[in-house]
Amino acid sequence: MTQTDALDWREWNDRVLQPILENRPDDVPLHADVAILSADTDRTQEYVFESTRLPEIRGASMLLDELNRSRTPMVLETHFHLPADCIIYAGGGSLLAIVPGTIAEEIADEIEKMYPHETYTATVSTAIYHPRTTQEFWHGFHLNDFTLERLQALRRAGLHPAEMAPIVRHYDDPVHPDGQVDARDWRAKKHFGELVALLGQRLRAKKEQKRQVPFYETMPYAVRCESCGVRPASVAQTTPENGERQLCVVCAHKQRDRRFVKNMWVERFKTKCLDQNSALAQSYSAGFTLPVSVAQDISEIAAASTRPGFVGFIYADGNSIGKFIERQTTPSMYRDASEAIAKAMEMAVYQSLAENLCAVKNADGTLIHPFEIITIGGDDVLLLVPGHAALPIAARICQLFQQAMPDLAMSAGVVLADESNPVRFLRDLARQLMKNAKEKCHRESSLDWLVLTSQSTLQTNLDGLRDTPPYKLATERSDQFLWLTSRPWTLKDTRTILRILKNLRAANFPTSQLHAMAAILPKGQHRASLFYIYQLARMNPDQRQIFQGQTEKDWGLDPQTDPAPWQMVREGDQCVGYRTLLRDLVELYDFVPQTQDWASLWQPLLKEG
Repeated sequence: MTQTDALDWREWNDRVLQPILENRPDDVPLHADVAILSADTDRTQEYVFESTRLPEIRGASMLLDELNRSRTPMVLETHFHLPADCIIYAGGGSLLAIVPGTIAEEIADEIEKMYPHETYTATVSTAIYHPRTTQEFWHGFHLNDFTLERLQALRRAGLHPAEMAPIVRHYDDPVHPDGQVDARDWRAKKHFGELVALLGQRLRAKKEQKRQVPFYETMPYAVRCESCGVRPASVAQTTPENGERQLCVVCAHKQRDRRFVKNMWVERFKTKCLDQNSALAQSYSAGFTLPVSVAQDISEIAAASTRPGFVGFIYADGNSIGKFIERQTTPSMYRDASEAIAKAMEMAVYQSLAENLCAVKNADGTLIHPFEIITIGGDDVLLLVPGHAALPIAARICQLFQQAMPDLAMSAGVVLADESNPVRFLRDLARQLMKNAKEKCHRESSLDWLVLTSQSTLQTNLDGLRDTPPYKLATERSDQFLWLTSRPWTLKDTRTILRILKNLRAANFPTSQLHAMAAILPKGQHRASLFYIYQLARMNPDQRQIFQGQTEKDWGLDPQTDPAPWQMVREGDQCVGYRTLLRDLVELYDFVPQTQDWASLWQPLLKEG
């Protein structure tokens, strides 16, 4: 008989858990049996994107999400008889729970065994913290032992700077130049969020130290799985469109019973968005009355693009979400903040999809959703959408999330590519773009994007790509450069660029004119400016007014300092070069959809306010 079988946790719930959740520190026994448990899936995306086929990607994502949001809470409730309230957060592959200390290790072991048992390869790491007293839930790590005075004594005693720096950095942001910690900063960090930060460090350390992972040996003579190409095939699976395929047990399990089943996100998209907004539901249905199913291949999503064959991969992630969460001073505040972020993220995705897409008829006459929600985690989103809608959808997600969470921002990476590109490759590139947007635009909501026409011309490192021709050119002056792109963009800049593109397309501005002006850019600043002026002179008055009068104004060119089509780039008071928007306009212009009602195109995103 285990400890779980022998104990009834109803009294623990009433005397320990509920007072902690209800923020009643005086009602909790000082040395109560309690621990904090954290869990996080290992290398989640490696498991999800192991295959390039959409049904298996969908199946892997659904399986992990089911384990995280349903199976793990069920284990706590049915196997360990704990109340559902003990879970502070569950989503995005992560879990945070308050559990009895005597069975915390047993719970962690059960969770760690469940993931490989259900998925055959995916694993999860857990970390546990046992507070010395329950007052740590309100006053932080080792309230009586780890004080500001002791920290300063460690510094005076000559603790190595490499050991001292992370401690100081936690309590003071930014760190004082002299390495001191302000008493006010110290008190501000001594709360429940400090315990969450400590658990996060332990979890990362445990992930790095993990040595044993599920492994399937592939002998030289074995037939490899036709999906992942890694493990030996052991299952013959037949599908209507692909015939018989030899799959490994892992890939077969990913798409078992999930091939034609809408994933949870699509169901929630309908119930939480379309069913709640009749106007959006009517525009999304596009007049069709047939039942809508999910796409079975990336090509079906790409076929819905106004530039046929192009798909958009969106990787969006909240800025500084971890720091925001760690500022929550009590478990109840942590739960409320986590739920608010998750809700804001989810609703932003649903609304942006409904505003920018509509159900489409497939080649066989069936009606499909022209998108795939791979995952909506705690603070990140991975989507596949038609190429023409990717940038507006990504920008709208950032906008809606920021409206719902005014203290937070979001960054997104968007890859527009031919449908033949492997999804995992698009994911890796979109993640680089997202991180670049975060780094360059700091705390603002921002986006970075790339139109991928050939993998062979793409370096694996985004910074290396952007620091070489044709994106960055040298000039006659060693201290100045020419940038042929202005990316990454803030959300405000993105809306401006989309407004310019919309106006140009509404005026039916000739594509050849844009291409001609962009083609001369690598010849240098002066030749490009002269050719730009020459092209404007050749335009008819309406085209010239739209481009020179409206576009340059929206662009923000200053006639006194910016020799069109170039805009001065400054670092402090010094000019370090010039950048232009023409190349960006050329790359995106073909993705702007034609419409009979130009006022409605991207209207929710572009309207002021």
